[in-house]
Amino acid sequence: MRVGYGRVSSRDQHLDVQQQRLEACCEKVYLEIGSGTSTAKRPQLQHALDFVREGDVLVVSKLDRLARSTLDLYQIAETLRRKGVTLHVLDHQVDTDTLSGKMLFGFLSLMAEFETALRRERQREGIIAAQAKGVHFGRTKRLTPAEVRTLHAQYAAGQRVATLATQHGMTRTSIYRYLAEKPLVALEDVA
Repeated sequence: MRVGYGRVSSRDQHLDVQQQRLEACCEKVYLEIGSGTSTAKRPQLQHALDFVREGDVLVVSKLDRLARSTLDLYQIAETLRRKGVTLHVLDHQVDTDTLSGKMLFGFLSLMAEFETALRRERQREGIIAAQAKGVHFGRTKRLTPAEVRTLHAQYAAGQRVATLATQHGMTRTSIYRYLAEKPLVALEDVA
């Protein structure tokens, strides 16, 4: 039996093309949306690996749809080997039932990991460049610098954290986080 597995990383991407290709050559197809960095986070892949039996073929359109790291790919390949299942990659004509297919599988898995590392590095560089231009990432601060100074003053005057949390409509954890920060000095305080 030929069993297909398709995956995209985010909801912005579409499974349509992979699904059509896999359904054209497989009797059963598993599809999911999620990161390829860990097998544990891909329940449909786990179902596919549990489903395949000796003599079956697991089919993917591209090797990076199966996993993003060489270690993960080799672990999946070992699971398939132990079960007597071969892997077929449509885009690269990889068939792990042949010696040349096994060799190509190893090379392509290294290339997939290298490509992921390059993508991560470019993303990190982009974030650093954006931050240098003043772009802020993450949640915006709920309290202004003046409100943080007031919060510090109230706490120094003896108000309880629970009272401050209720007063500002925040959790106690958030209040403690603001209290741990050094409050910014206002310009009028300097003059």
